Amino acid sequence: MGRRILKVSIPAILGFMGLIIFEIVDVFWIGKIGSKAIAAVGAASFIIWTIYALQNLTHIGCATLMSQCYGAGKIKEAHRVAAETFWLSIIFILIMMGVLFLSYEKIFFLMGLDEETLNFAGQYFSVWLCGLPVIYLFSLQGQIFSAYSDTVNMMVTLAISLLINIVLDPILMFGYLGCPALGIKGAALATIVSSVIGLLIRHRIMRDKNCIGRWRSYFVVPQIYLRRILSIGLPTAVNSASWTLTYPFLSTIITKFGMLPLAALNLGHRIEGVPYFIGMGFQISLASIIGQLYGQGKKSDIQATMIMGLKIITLILLPVSLIFVLIPEQLISLVNSDPEVVEYAAEYLRIIGIFEIFMGWELLIEGAFNGIGNTRVYMRIVTPITISRIPLSYFFAITMNLGVSGIWWVISCTTFLKGTLLFWAFNYCKSNRKKGIVPAYDLCLR
Repeated sequence: MGRRILKVSIPAILGFMGLIIFEIVDVFWIGKIGSKAIAAVGAASFIIWTIYALQNLTHIGCATLMSQCYGAGKIKEAHRVAAETFWLSIIFILIMMGVLFLSYEKIFFLMGLDEETLNFAGQYFSVWLCGLPVIYLFSLQGQIFSAYSDTVNMMVTLAISLLINIVLDPILMFGYLGCPALGIKGAALATIVSSVIGLLIRHRIMRDKNCIGRWRSYFVVPQIYLRRILSIGLPTAVNSASWTLTYPFLSTIITKFGMLPLAALNLGHRIEGVPYFIGMGFQISLASIIGQLYGQGKKSDIQATMIMGLKIITLILLPVSLIFVLIPEQLISLVNSDPEVVEYAAEYLRIIGIFEIFMGWELLIEGAFNGIGNTRVYMRIVTPITISRIPLSYFFAITMNLGVSGIWWVISCTTFLKGTLLFWAFNYCKSNRKKGIVPAYDLCLR
């Protein structure tokens, strides 16, 4: 089982590591415009993360049901799930675009950005939002690959898209090779172009591998799986959105100490992307494997799979945690040379590094819940704790006069709390027992 988990996880993690490299290169080029441009993209990223979180309304239900159908050998039903999810996604995309085009300027203003940072954020996000349909569907294709445990093709196509993005960034931003210099807009346009190319490549591969049906099979009304897709996806979307929406509120507290801490948080998040995407790789692996086991009726293997995954991710994230605690300045200096930004970002990494392993636990256990389609349990645990970061950060940063350090400590300690409570919940929640998923100690007795 350990080999099976790694076989699915490693390609996904490698693909996500490519995303980290892209993020570092992207912020390098954006940094050439100035630190306020970095802060602006960081502010825009809060909204973009919220969009990615809300994608789970359709994505997670699709991946869960497709993996269960695949495990049960019901390929045509898996195709039907993909077709219904496609139309649900189109409807959802149109709603999001309409709402955000009317509100994104007000959102940036409420974040407390100064005039120059506000202008950069608006330029970047307005272009990025125009490409939302292809970005959204490209992400959905990744979930379909993961449902079949085909993380190799997911990784390769993601890497191709990111490589194109990396090449296009300086060309479109600074006008190389005769192109007009678009500035920060060029970074957003590069993302759109690379997503279009990746979308076409993924569609071709999925058709060749029979992961999806032919075009005519997409002329369906979402009705058979509509309720199940939404019932699985809604708790996940709420949970993820609570995390992403928390950061715009936190930014209003952070900016009370200036723009530099916000830029530092953006840099810290990009470095922290390494352990985060390792956790995401394992989340994809556990969701896929456990979904297939559930479809095959092998429910007694589910708990053992989760425990094995936790052992592996703990061993992997332990050295990452130590690096964050011991040498954060060296990591931040690789992507930014501003001494004040480096100081703030290094302090962030040092504090969150203490409990970084539990972020991996959180992501992995959520994947296990996704696999069995029981997403309400972790929503009830994670969402309140995540939202509590807002009042707690204000209390420690402002009331207790700890500054941004108080915010970093709140993020770190709540991460520990979420990881430990989710571990308890998966082992002992009654709904899992009703589904035949028994606690780990029962498996040991057997």
